[in-house]
Amino acid sequence: MGYVESRGVRIAYDVRGAAGDAMPLVLAHAFPLHRGMWLEVAEKLSVSRRVITVDLRGFGESGVAADGAMDRMAEDVRAVVLAESVGRAAIGGLSMGGYVAMAYLRRYPLDVAALVLSSTRAAADTDAARAGRLALIEAVRARGTAAAVDALVPRLLAPETYGSRPDLADDVREMAAKADPEGVIAALTGMAVRSDSSELLAAVSLPMLVVAGTRDQLIPHAEVAAMAESIEGAKLLSINAAGHLANLETPGAFASAVADFLRRIDAGKS
Repeated sequence: MGYVESRGVRIAYDVRGAAGDAMPLVLAHAFPLHRGMWLEVAEKLSVSRRVITVDLRGFGESGVAADGAMDRMAEDVRAVVLAESVGRAAIGGLSMGGYVAMAYLRRYPLDVAALVLSSTRAAADTDAARAGRLALIEAVRARGTAAAVDALVPRLLAPETYGSRPDLADDVREMAAKADPEGVIAALTGMAVRSDSSELLAAVSLPMLVVAGTRDQLIPHAEVAAMAESIEGAKLLSINAAGHLANLETPGAFASAVADFLRRIDAGKS
């Protein structure tokens, strides 16, 4: 475990694997979880490369700040990258972590070698989505993090997973419940006002892997697939029977696909 200061906010992170010739991978987590959601995937991938998982501000063991903008979170990730002398890396994120990965690309394009975008969208919030986030902010102010847990956890996994794997559902609920209410509010605000990244992704020439669960209840598979199709050269991985948190529901398939994607880049075949 390591810590770094970013604009006065303490950011916690883990590093697995050894530095070498293989491209490093930096992973940002989903809302309202923490870096622990990447544990199994990171352990599998770190066999062949360095893998860094970051607690975004307001979550896990990182500090809380009123500014939860995706750009600020990207700066936090950048502080970790610099502290670990990572250099150019593959930047990955799931859901909110995907928004942070896109913000990182916008701010530091020369330092991004590849993108792994899972269960996320390039488009900015619609008016309806923004109104939903603002309503959730008011609920969190009234009831604390429990309001966000109750609203989101029942939709983070595939519907079938709640019956077949109640232990996983409990783990997700436990992770979400640890989020600081002020961090939750800051992140919801940041997501509500984030930039549209559609043109950014269409304009860059980078290896990209887009992952979509076919049973995602938050961002429909068809929407993620359409995003991948709009990006020249992007590779789409559809994971059958997985929901929004495909990395937790099918860690083996998720890690295997990311490992193959990065190996091809290492070999110059992307």
